[in-house]
Amino acid sequence: MFSGDSGQDSTVYYWRINYADQIGNPTPTSLWVDRSFTYIKDSPEGWSQSEPAQFEKDIISGDLEIDETTKKWKFKTNNTRVVVNAAGSTASSAITQVLYNGIPLIGTSDCVGDQVIVMAFKQETFQPYLLFAPSASNATCGRNSSTTAGGLSANVYDNTKVDNLRNYLDVVPTGDYVLLLSRGNVNFSSWDANIKAAVQSIGGNLAVLNSLQDGHPYILLGQKGGGALQEVVSNKLTGQTAEKILLDYNFVQSTSYGEVTSLPIGPAKSWGKLFGKMSYDANDRIAYQIIGINQSGQEVPVFSQQTALPNELDLQNVLNATSFPTIRLKLIVRDTTDFTAPQLERWMVTYESLPTPEGLIDVEAVGQDAYNIADRPEGEPLTLSFAYRNISNVAFASDSLWVRYVLTNNNQEVLRDSVKVLAPGAKGLVRFDRTLPTLNRVGTNQLTVYVNPRLVPELYYENNIFQVNFNVLKDNANPILEVSFDGRQIMDGEIVSPSPVINVRLRDENQYKVLQDTAGVNIALKSCPDCEYQTIRFSDPNVQWNTNPTQTDVEFHPKNLANGKYTLRVQGRDASDNLAGTQPYTVNFEVVNESTVTNVFPYPNPFSTKTQFVFTLTGSEIPDEMKIQIMTVTGKVVREITQDELGPIVIGNNRTKYFWDGRDEYGDVLANGLYLYRVIMKVNGQAIEQRKTSADKAFKNGFGKLYILR
Repeated sequence: MFSGDSGQDSTVYYWRINYADQIGNPTPTSLWVDRSFTYIKDSPEGWSQSEPAQFEKDIISGDLEIDETTKKWKFKTNNTRVVVNAAGSTASSAITQVLYNGIPLIGTSDCVGDQVIVMAFKQETFQPYLLFAPSASNATCGRNSSTTAGGLSANVYDNTKVDNLRNYLDVVPTGDYVLLLSRGNVNFSSWDANIKAAVQSIGGNLAVLNSLQDGHPYILLGQKGGGALQEVVSNKLTGQTAEKILLDYNFVQSTSYGEVTSLPIGPAKSWGKLFGKMSYDANDRIAYQIIGINQSGQEVPVFSQQTALPNELDLQNVLNATSFPTIRLKLIVRDTTDFTAPQLERWMVTYESLPTPEGLIDVEAVGQDAYNIADRPEGEPLTLSFAYRNISNVAFASDSLWVRYVLTNNNQEVLRDSVKVLAPGAKGLVRFDRTLPTLNRVGTNQLTVYVNPRLVPELYYENNIFQVNFNVLKDNANPILEVSFDGRQIMDGEIVSPSPVINVRLRDENQYKVLQDTAGVNIALKSCPDCEYQTIRFSDPNVQWNTNPTQTDVEFHPKNLANGKYTLRVQGRDASDNLAGTQPYTVNFEVVNESTVTNVFPYPNPFSTKTQFVFTLTGSEIPDEMKIQIMTVTGKVVREITQDELGPIVIGNNRTKYFWDGRDEYGDVLANGLYLYRVIMKVNGQAIEQRKTSADKAFKNGFGKLYILR
């Protein structure tokens, strides 16, 4: 009677059975039996009875579940623990509180004064709610909570509001639960028969109520019209006003409602029949729906009945396969009497299959290792490859398919778009790539890829979804800041030109996350030690800048600075807000407009193999003539070092690139001993004024001494 084969994908296991209708319809049709079906050859029905575990992949909502031990449907039970502390009027260290599953609905300092506190709880859920909003007649106290109307847990009534307390108890809906407790010196002697009757309506014992004296502690948890769950009074014969009492009650509440919704069934060219099998009792309330799914994936209830599933229903009478090629079954159950769940043993559908392609995202075609992605530095793009395979012999109805991409960063959606890819032919495969930016996406990322999101008919869509997880690391590396004056780095306190060219360079190793402007460089200058820093604006005509993926260069060219001592402050940050240093770079420098030069010193002196010449030059002009004459003690010039040999000269500290090696004009090695030297330096034909220093005592009449010691 049955023939067929099993199909399997990464999410759903199912059986498609060719079923020959025994009522004169030999056309093979497909049989859906809640996704999993066991055929027993010798069974009179031809199939086995479904086990509840077969339904575990259905959408089970409400308070319905499958008992792990009995494998039967059941309603869940909710356990709620209520702990209440109360005390008499003379009790020491008295505590009044109500704990609801450990949450203080009434804390130890929430309610004050001599009063009766009452709280109401819903019958079906045992959730607390506020019966009366705060008013002069109905005061409130307790914990702010979204589970209670008005945000307060309890109404309270002092000794002058006994009639309002009676009204509260009268108004509580029948079946709801009430907690009543005393605080401090409650005047029970003023309670008349009417108020005692109201307390009796929630389970209060009249004999207990008649025994209460002013200031006695009292707690009652009961149900309106249903009796007491627990009533607590003092257990002392005397001194009851000093007694502390406790109610500790575990409320076990069975639920009564649930729904089961099947996975999609189809697609169908024509619908056959729905077969159901259930067991239930007279107290069960059951309804079922057939939900049609159109070509766009929209779900519409097309048929409903307030009865149990039928043994047999001809689906062609209730829906059209052209409009709804796919359906779901939905079962709704309730039992508010004995809280036992009806037993759905199986539901199944016959239909003529619509020739439909079936595709899936083929991970193996790309390789699983392609999705084991190492942590990415922020800014480095990530390119992912995907493959989509048509595993059927049926071509798609369209020559292209949409692919939807959704990217979340730290569980927040940051990107959603769609692109088209070629639809694979029968048994065909199509490959496609996606490149993702990672800028500003530090942390956990998840890309969801959905091929053909219910736009083109397909047998199952669950196989078309794939997720890739990757992590983007924050750029924590500090950029490198370089500052130079006239092409060189100066020491703190050096003399510089009155119009120096100050170059600031900010370098960062992250070539992906870069600053596109000067926002990462801050320059400030002050003109005296006690002056305020003045920010250098990049709109200043003396400032030029440019940037590339890993470097920003700023050139600041102040003109004609006055004599004095200055401080330059520079800070840099990269596009990830990493600073170049914990503190800004600062350097002090001095400007002297007059052209002067210090005495020129050989370094080292004495020397054995070679020596350089060190001096400081001020002003704004470089000497156009400079030479150093080396002489014997008798005044004979043995070597004259020209300006061309000495190399470049700058305003400020100079240390020549030239090294004198102790040889004369002919290249012969001079003998060890004392030699004299004289420096001639001119600008525009005029000798440069000498700048006095503490080392001038080493010179006499413009001559200095040097020693050769080999």
